[in-house]
Amino acid sequence: MKTTSIFLGSKGLSQSEANHTANVSKEIAEAIGSEIQEMSLFRKHLNDKYGKTPYNFVKEVDGLEEKCLEEGAIYALSAWLREGIKSKAQIIAGIQSASADDLGIEKATQPNAPMLNQLPVESQMIEQLNIAERAEYLTVEAKAAHIGKKIHPGGVIAQWRKMLAKTAPVEFIQGEKDHLRIDVERLYTPKSIDDLFYTLQKEHREVESRLNYYKAKLHNLFNEQLGKVQSENASITEAYRTEYAAWRLQFEANQHKAEAKRAELLREASELKVIVPDSLRDILEAVRKFSKK
Repeated sequence: MKTTSIFLGSKGLSQSEANHTANVSKEIAEAIGSEIQEMSLFRKHLNDKYGKTPYNFVKEVDGLEEKCLEEGAIYALSAWLREGIKSKAQIIAGIQSASADDLGIEKATQPNAPMLNQLPVESQMIEQLNIAERAEYLTVEAKAAHIGKKIHPGGVIAQWRKMLAKTAPVEFIQGEKDHLRIDVERLYTPKSIDDLFYTLQKEHREVESRLNYYKAKLHNLFNEQLGKVQSENASITEAYRTEYAAWRLQFEANQHKAEAKRAELLREASELKVIVPDSLRDILEAVRKFSKK
């Protein structure tokens, strides 16, 4: 960040003085330039029987060479002062827009938001079982599902019972001339179907009990894993909050330091004056005398 310039120093013209002097210099130089532009190069006379008579208005410039040189010197002074004013404005603008780092204040690094552990999914808990447990779990799960379908009130055994109850031992069908008798033999008695039902019901209770054991175990594993991950995430979040709060305090302290430094530099910059080099001092004095007239 720029805080100095060859145009500026502790001694010289204030900004308002430099601006006023530059304006006056421009006015003087323009006046001299107009006078030079409007000067006459010829003097004309009308020659007739009455003699010589002035024919044109003649405007002469006293000290032409001196004024030509003076015009350039005055413009040089004006240009120097303008550069000094611009340089001071740039320094002030640079200070006003400077970051804390530009002002020499150490930057506190903002902590990054942490990556939290992914929460477990209950369906994934089966992966925690060993081979024997997983095989048993899948077995009782399959048995419970398929046996349950058979013994359900609307299942196949209930349908078999209805069919056995409704089907008569003899059926008749229409033949070509007479009715034909069909004897219906039961392959399974209602008692055998009932026995099958109670056997499957007993098996279903057993496998369902075992299945519920595994479901409870998996649910407990899930709750255990969930609690562990949530606890770890809470610790990570709390650590981040503590780190962020410390960073925020440091950041605000640095901002206060930066603003104090900015105010100090702006005060110093406002006191800078436009230096007038020795080569332009004489013309400066001439401009000052003219402006007092």
